[in-house]
Amino acid sequence: MLSVALYIDPMSSFSYVRDAMGYKERSTWIELVVAVGVFLWYLAAISGRVRGTPIADVAFQGPMIRATLLSIVATIVLHFAYAIVVGSRDTQEDQRDRQVARFGDWVGMWPLVFGAGTALVLAMLELDHFWVANAIYGGFVVSSVTTSVARLVAYQRGLSLA
Repeated sequence: MLSVALYIDPMSSFSYVRDAMGYKERSTWIELVVAVGVFLWYLAAISGRVRGTPIADVAFQGPMIRATLLSIVATIVLHFAYAIVVGSRDTQEDQRDRQVARFGDWVGMWPLVFGAGTALVLAMLELDHFWVANAIYGGFVVSSVTTSVARLVAYQRGLSLA
């Protein structure tokens, strides 16, 4: 649920938009949207090169590098834009944010480990670089999405640490 409210500072004449969701939760949404969006762009870029070419011979390096850089730049730009819109007071992190982040990182670690392990096996089998690199990249993407989804679920439903 994306809700934003106008907050008027009682100590000054300055007003800014305050996010009812919280900075860390909104930051997680930004990371999720960027991860999925850039991965879809990467798939489109690769599928456009496949026509008439064996998939292992597709030049994936350029799109993968661009996808990685695009993810970093888009995440930074969107975080800056969000910080400008909501103001600097909405960036406080509390104990709940730290617990949610730790939980999301733990859940998101496993797809990354699986992707790296898959890439290791593919390299040992001496498969083409395409498969090894995409196993690693896929592990990063699935890890990012899993981390974000786990955090959002934890924000919405809470964490039961008992």
